[in-house]
Amino acid sequence: FENDLKPHVHTDELCVLNVYLKTSGEETIFFDGVIEPDDEIAVDNGNLYYMVKTDKLTKAESFHANTGDAWLLCTRQPHQVTCATKQSDVRDILQIYFMDLPFDEVVKHFEVLN
Repeated sequence: FENDLKPHVHTDELCVLNVYLKTSGEETIFFDGVIEPDDEIAVDNGNLYYMVKTDKLTKAESFHANTGDAWLLCTRQPHQVTCATKQSDVRDILQIYFMDLPFDEVVKHFEVLN
């Protein structure tokens, strides 16, 4: 894992549930704004994504996952992963991809009604 994964969006799945098995201080940051491809395409564990230009993006929210956390990510929203310091370990993540269910629908399945 690289210390920094620049802003990108995924083109295959609609969202992903990340279960963090081991973390090392990484921050996941989400952005709002105009999504413009950055002319590069890369393969990330078999799932296509493309980098996005950052000049029209603003930081919307972020989180630091801890070992044992689970986070549902909207992979169509620009996001990046950074690490402020050199990682002591490579992070391990179990990922569950939702190919046909959008983020809002998946959230409904996890909501607890009072």
